[in-house]
Parts: sequence; structure tokens; C-alpha cells
Amino acid sequence: MDQKSMTAMASAFARWYHAEHNGVKIFDDTLAGQILSPEEKERIAAAMSGGIGFFRPAFRGTDAEALRWVVDHQLSPPPLGRAAFAERVPDEITAQYFAQCNRANPRHSMSAFDNVNYCLARRF
Repeated sequence: MDQKSMTAMASAFARWYHAEHNGVKIFDDTLAGQILSPEEKERIAAAMSGGIGFFRPAFRGTDAEALRWVVDHQLSPPPLGRAAFAERVPDEITAQYFAQCNRANPRHSMSAFDNVNYCLARRF
């Protein structure tokens, strides 16, 4: 699998940007920035700030302000919410959830860190 998932890249970018640029941390992801190269970060930032007109047509401001708005209001809430929840939920509840899902669909068993480990393995 040589093609990278755009969803995974956008989520990693959102988590990295939040950890680097927000004083109040919902989830302080110190590894997300290592998944993306500097060029990937620049490309995603340009795409997100360039798309501000779709999310907020009346926006007036700099590219940096546009990026901050898109990340804070559109891009980061789902991955940050999931990460913060997963970090705080007790291990036994997580284990019960995945066991229940895996029993229901044994051909596609999963764990919380399968995708993260795959991304890190591909990057390093």
C-alpha cells in the first residue's frame, strides 16, 4: 500500500497543529508531527487555509488566521475528541469494546492502535 490515506494525513496534521499552536491542549499529541514530512505539513496547511471560503465565505484575514480557523473549527474536533476520550477511558472498557466489535466481525479484528502503528511503521 503505497498511497497514503488523506484522512489519516489530515487527522495527523490537525493533531500536530493543535499540539504545536494551542495553549490549551485537548490532547497533546507529541508524535503526530513525526508522521508528516515538512513538505506534507506545508501542502496540507496551504490546502486548508486556501479552502476557508468553503467553510466561512465571509472570512477576511491572513492565511495563518484562515488555517487556524479551519483547524480549530472543522479539522481538529473529531480526531482530538476521539484521542482525548481514548486517553481517558479505562483500559478495561476499551478492551470490552474491541472484544465486542471483534466478536461481531471476526474477519476484521481491530485494536485502538493498529492504524497509528501502521502509519509510524511506514514513516520510519
